[in-house]
Amino acid sequence: MSIDKMIKIGVCSMLFFIVSSCSIETNPFSKSLQSTINKFSIQNPEYKVIQIQVSKINNYNLLFITGLNAYDPDMIDGYDIYNGKLITYFQTDSIDRRSLIDVKKMKKYSGEINGYVNVLKEESITEPTQCVFLITHGNKITQFPKGFALLSKRGYIDTNVIRNSKLKNYLYDYIENRPAVLYEVRFKQKAGKQYVIFRPSISYDSLQCNGYFLWNKHLVTLYNIKESGDLLNKKNMVSNHRIPNYRHIPIRKWNFPYPIKIEIQDTKHVKELSLAEGFTL
Repeated sequence: MSIDKMIKIGVCSMLFFIVSSCSIETNPFSKSLQSTINKFSIQNPEYKVIQIQVSKINNYNLLFITGLNAYDPDMIDGYDIYNGKLITYFQTDSIDRRSLIDVKKMKKYSGEINGYVNVLKEESITEPTQCVFLITHGNKITQFPKGFALLSKRGYIDTNVIRNSKLKNYLYDYIENRPAVLYEVRFKQKAGKQYVIFRPSISYDSLQCNGYFLWNKHLVTLYNIKESGDLLNKKNMVSNHRIPNYRHIPIRKWNFPYPIKIEIQDTKHVKELSLAEGFTL
């Protein structure tokens, strides 16, 4: 082999290495996260936007991947276009997760993302689909086990905040089996009837929140307690608008994502409302 040919091969090899290195360096996602995103995209091809959210909840590192057709501007620490999908990232704490996702390699949100819809400006919204994963040693990502309660090792603990026994059991079962950073509980009275509206969330609204309590270490935030009737022992809740170590973001849409809505019929009976029955609440 001639010296010129050896030089050309060497130069080409070096260029290939440089290009490969650059492509690796510009990808903000770890291999395990790429694989998880790819699987989610294949299973949910109808969504244009994939929201990635990471949270540490009671010593568990949880990964929430949500499929949407519009992005939430309040929940973007960074974004990237990956395999034709808009990937937004948001974390609820300040833990360094560069080995999983490097925010410095993502684009910063500056008011709009060309070609994609802002959820706050969209009239017709498709309900999101969400999958929850556990992040374990070495950034291994596994599907969150169904029915795996994060904190039920000690069994049921009554906080004495919720008075209605049926509502208490309903909320407890939901919270213990559906992992979330926190839970919103909102009270509503209409036409002489008492309602409770709740859903999981990753942040709270410091301006509208009336207080909170911890249930088996799960954070439950309370809204519109002036319409709670006799459902609450208010002296047992923390009456504070600010909650340490949690991110606060204004709640702009109470019906998106759509919450569970319950009619309180009496101390022993509650009714979960259908979409048609509860949409206007």
